[in-house]
Amino acid sequence: MKMRSSYLWAAALVAIIAIWMAPGIWTRDGDARDAPAASRGDQEPGLPTVRVRTLSASERRSELVIRGRSEADQRVELRAETAGRVISTPHPKGSYVEKGAVVCEIDLGERSARLAKARAAVEQAKLDYEASASLMKKGFSAATEEAARRALLDAAMAALNEAEIDIERTRTLAPFSGVLEERNAKLGVWLGVGEVCATMVDLDPMLIVGQVSERDVGKIEVGMRGTARLVTGEEVEGRIGYIAASADPATRTFRAELHVGNADRGLRDGVTAEIGIPLEAEMAMLLTPAILAHGDDGRIGVRIVDDRNIVRFAPVELITQGPEGAWVRGLADQARVISVGHEYVVAGQEVQPVFENAETDGR
Repeated sequence: MKMRSSYLWAAALVAIIAIWMAPGIWTRDGDARDAPAASRGDQEPGLPTVRVRTLSASERRSELVIRGRSEADQRVELRAETAGRVISTPHPKGSYVEKGAVVCEIDLGERSARLAKARAAVEQAKLDYEASASLMKKGFSAATEEAARRALLDAAMAALNEAEIDIERTRTLAPFSGVLEERNAKLGVWLGVGEVCATMVDLDPMLIVGQVSERDVGKIEVGMRGTARLVTGEEVEGRIGYIAASADPATRTFRAELHVGNADRGLRDGVTAEIGIPLEAEMAMLLTPAILAHGDDGRIGVRIVDDRNIVRFAPVELITQGPEGAWVRGLADQARVISVGHEYVVAGQEVQPVFENAETDGR
């Protein structure tokens, strides 16, 4: 009885092995699972079936996005050109100041007396020179005497000019129309030559400054229009006014400035912003990201089928990717792209393509 049970177990094991070894059973099952859902009845025996879509390139206008910040066109520290006690700072901090307005004034002190003395010296020198010139014409004075008097007159006029300039320097004027950012000098304090009296910023135009990568700097040029979207919610338009000729040694990026009108001074300095610059139209193709693959050399691309139904790997450059799909450049105007089954084939392999309807398949 025990021997009969052993025979039964052996026969069952042989039957299982025979089923497992039966040619084509599992292979056909596997092919049925792995083959694309498109019709399998018309494929050539032995050739893998792949689903193929014929895609066409279309004109696309891309946008170069640069992240940066707003920046005042000018920021100037106004420094005293002569020493003295501050007697007037007529404009409050944060106020708008017109070009040429007095921002800071220093006490004249003894400058008025020096000016009066210099004027008197000029008048006396003029009288002496005129008298000497008259005597020389009559022959009662030498030419050297006239020249000496002329030199004294010139020196007196130079001293007068110096005194007048020193008085002008007691009034620090706004070099441009802008906002008084800081009143550094307080009333009554002594201000030395070169010390800061006030700080002004010019907010019109406002600069939206960003750093452009080495790869993208060649795509833009001065004069191109752009749109700045600030983190505060404002969206303004302007033109590129400056692109650096040299890269930042640390980041290898190039400074670019978008000049934006700000007559109402609504835009503030130092706000995070994003610059969008529309680029020239180019031919590109919209793909489903799932069909992108890597070639043997690591480049990204897609697998296509040529006219002889041979698989080829076509490298592409990814432009952008969003909810609608991935935009790529680098393919011909039309390409037969493997949309299903590209994971199971390699370049150089012959396949049986099954073409799908691009309009009903989404992408």
